[in-house]
Amino acid sequence: MVSSRQGGGGGTQRNLVDMLRADLTNPRDQSLLSNLHTLFDPKMNQLLMLDWLTYHNLPFNLVNSERFKRLLLYNNPSLREGQIPSDNTLVSLLTSEYNRALGPVHALLERARSMIHFTFDGWTSRQKVSFLGINAHFIDRDWKQWRLLLALPALRKRHTGAALADEVADTICAFDVQERIGYCTLDNATNNDTAMEALAAEFDFDWVERRIRCAPHFLNLAVRAMMYGTKRDNFDELLAHWGDKDFISDEEDQKQLSEAINELAADEDFSEQSADDNDEYCEVETVAEESQGQFPIPKVINAEELDKYRKFGPFGKLHNIGVAFRMSSQLVEDFHEAQRQATPAEPVLSWVQNGCTRWQSDEAIASRALLKRSALNRMISIIEERWIHQGGKEQDKPTILTERLSIEEWKVVSALQKILQPFKVASKQLQGEGIPGKRSTSGGFDEYFQVVEMLLDHLELAVQGVIIEEDDDKVMREVRLFDGMDAKTRRLLKIYIKLGWKKLNDYYGKLTSTAYVAAVVFHIPPL
Repeated sequence: MVSSRQGGGGGTQRNLVDMLRADLTNPRDQSLLSNLHTLFDPKMNQLLMLDWLTYHNLPFNLVNSERFKRLLLYNNPSLREGQIPSDNTLVSLLTSEYNRALGPVHALLERARSMIHFTFDGWTSRQKVSFLGINAHFIDRDWKQWRLLLALPALRKRHTGAALADEVADTICAFDVQERIGYCTLDNATNNDTAMEALAAEFDFDWVERRIRCAPHFLNLAVRAMMYGTKRDNFDELLAHWGDKDFISDEEDQKQLSEAINELAADEDFSEQSADDNDEYCEVETVAEESQGQFPIPKVINAEELDKYRKFGPFGKLHNIGVAFRMSSQLVEDFHEAQRQATPAEPVLSWVQNGCTRWQSDEAIASRALLKRSALNRMISIIEERWIHQGGKEQDKPTILTERLSIEEWKVVSALQKILQPFKVASKQLQGEGIPGKRSTSGGFDEYFQVVEMLLDHLELAVQGVIIEEDDDKVMREVRLFDGMDAKTRRLLKIYIKLGWKKLNDYYGKLTSTAYVAAVVFHIPPL
């Protein structure tokens, strides 16, 4: 430890005289030391420390750590131990800084050239305390765009629309902007509709017109409808939250799925068996894959069978492989060694596990699995050989051997990963601030229509088995999505695609506010 090597905790304390090897009898050195002490501002040091902790959402008691104190004292000889603030001091400083900023914020809002627009959304801390972040967006007299966090009240009650509206209304009144309320950009949960209705009743505006829908959120809902269906793979909790209802019933969900399937009734892949169903399709593999998975694509497509396939099919298997890695360090090492054997020139990468709330994790697990497909197959084959060599008893069979993906399942993973790429790009694009000169220049309202229309076109092409993607030379090319697939696999993918298209089209129809149209009409594209 540092303290033991330094001969005690005080060993890390340095002073300017020793650091600069100054001669205290030399007037020039005396002047230098005096200037250095004067230039150090303990108050600014506290403010910078507060900014660091709050920006990175770090615990305030971090500053009480003896090792943290030693680090500060070693790196700044002008600092004295008594000048290092405690966590309580920083909390008090945070409160005083907030109160000090209220006046300038009020003045800034009063001088705003535009109406005051709002975003508000929930946030949960690591201690499971819920808060509501309320942000204001406006243009000042110098045509500068501002985004300010006005309040972060704790939500101690149920997160009903009325409760959210109360907190937002209190903030609006506290900053005296009741007469200048503009538009509110929110996610698509039902309680936000209720909150907007309550705010409109209190402040007298048309809530339907003033409600702007968060584009990345409804893109997320569209992909969740496509990927997850009624229940999330390998999780017991119900995740049928589509956004426009809190939790839809199984009966309603089955109805939605039936409607999507009915739309495909005229599709040739839903008619009699095609002639190419009997065609053999082979792939060159580093390690041979089974031609038939443990849970094959269902012959009869309905909500129940589709849910089973999601749970035990390719993405369910990829998830279970990740669970197995998390539970066994030996298995992780087997995977790393298989990578070194299969692709010695490529870097060894860890597995990427998918989560239960964001579809991006499913895209990430698919991309990593496809990248390391040969290594994954090699690892499973080595484990199988090891098991057989040890006797091959069924009761001793490693669980991961049941998670081997068949050739057809790899085709499903590859196809869905390709389908998700435009959504991945669009989500990042629409998360920008839309401010010229900033790092995130995209994300303005003028992009909503064109991005959603592009994604709808993408899904309409995909259901026909075609997607457009960029090759290594940055040239856009047409890719056949269903080549080598049998009719059952094509049917399954078309249902996934149709469910996503239906959800996205539903939200496209809700972009009715004149703000979207005005953004497109008055937007001046950069030269």
